Amino acid sequence: MSASSHLVVEADPPRQSSEPSAHQRLTGRGPAGRRRHRSPSAGGYLFLAPAVVFLLVFAIYPIAVTVVYSFRNVTVAGLLSGRLPFVGLGNYREVLADPQFVHSVTVSVIFTVASVVFQFGIGFALALLFNERFPGRGAMRAIVMIGWVLPLVVVGTIFKWMFQSGEGVVNTVLAAVHPSLAVAWLEEPRSALGAIILTNIWLGIPFDMAMLLAGLQAISPVIYEAARIDGAGRWQCLRYVTLPLMRGPSLIVATLGVIYTMNVFEIILIVTGGGPGDATTVVPYYAYQRVFQFFKVGQASAVTVLMLCLLALVSALYLRLLRRSER
Repeated sequence: MSASSHLVVEADPPRQSSEPSAHQRLTGRGPAGRRRHRSPSAGGYLFLAPAVVFLLVFAIYPIAVTVVYSFRNVTVAGLLSGRLPFVGLGNYREVLADPQFVHSVTVSVIFTVASVVFQFGIGFALALLFNERFPGRGAMRAIVMIGWVLPLVVVGTIFKWMFQSGEGVVNTVLAAVHPSLAVAWLEEPRSALGAIILTNIWLGIPFDMAMLLAGLQAISPVIYEAARIDGAGRWQCLRYVTLPLMRGPSLIVATLGVIYTMNVFEIILIVTGGGPGDATTVVPYYAYQRVFQFFKVGQASAVTVLMLCLLALVSALYLRLLRRSER
């Protein structure tokens, strides 16, 4: 090789840095394109701890105790001594064979169906009204929501006074129209149940209205504009646009209405006390009587478990209908 030949020195190949780039740090991927898994920190569990403790103490533990008591003979003396004999399905057999329990189930079904139907119908009509723009809309919405923000004790006391036979507002107005229209609302079985249903309807309308109004406001105005361009009028828009798109929110409102109404207790306790006789004794009030009047905690626990199973079936039916509506 001649002296003029050049010495060629090969440079070392560039070394790849083991430190991830800024893009890799943001995306969580390492140098080899693999996602780096970060172990969960203890701080995340600390943030979840209050919610977990709350659910364990105020939800899971009471349900577990209720289920255990439903299979035992629970009395006041047994609670003090800790002796709770196991009776298996004895509490369930006694409850299901009790004519008063069957009657309370019938009353609960009538009460729930009538309340939910009228709450939903009136709430949907008010939602359609408040979805339009007109003067005083905000003030009227605030007035309608008063029933939802008032305490149940206040609502029950007001309606008990309104339905009184003597100087009640309802009978005063009816008697002014015609004396024969005045009814002993809280003294007769049928009228007492009607008074409770009217009270619960008034109490639940604001919730249904607010939920359905939120669903109406979520519908894009572009859809209505396209329907009007195609020649659809107000009723055609309601039937072919609003009602199909409101199927999901309507299912939610109806399901929550059934669950809430099946658990109504305070209003009945304040207005009628389950009477006259057992005309307004719904299932929650029947369970209340088992505990605080007859001291049969095991039977009351069995009634509570039966109600829990029924509401679980209602929730399962809601989920099934919701999946159908989304297809």
